[in-house]
Order: sequence, then C-alpha cells, then structure tokens
Amino acid sequence: MTIYLKLSRKDLVRLQFLLEGYERLSSITTIDSREAIVRIMIMPDFEADFKIILSELKYSVDFQIIQS
Repeated sequence: MTIYLKLSRKDLVRLQFLLEGYERLSSITTIDSREAIVRIMIMPDFEADFKIILSELKYSVDFQIIQS
C-alpha cells in the first residue's frame, strides 16, 4: 500500500521522525520538500496497524491524504 500526504513544512521532520520509530512498518520518502509532500509505502502485513497509527498521528501532525 502506498499513500501520499501533504503536510505543513514545519511538520515534515516530525512525521519522518515519528514513522522511523516504527521500524520495518513503512518507508517514507519526501517527494517535494517545498510543498511538503511525502510518499509512504506500507508493508502489506502492517496495513491495518498503519491505519491506526495514521489516525493517531493526526493529533500531532497536520496532514491530508492526497492519494492512496
């Protein structure tokens, strides 16, 4: 599963840091640093877990899903 998020530039590093804490669950790549667009590739076995994490992240990182 791959999703694209658009977020505030100030939250870009925070999101990367938080997701890196969940080793092997996903891989995050910055697609456009000016627009703060990232691609997150979720390992197939962890899609349900990632949806839970994403729903909790909305309380600390302002983002919108632009493609999934």
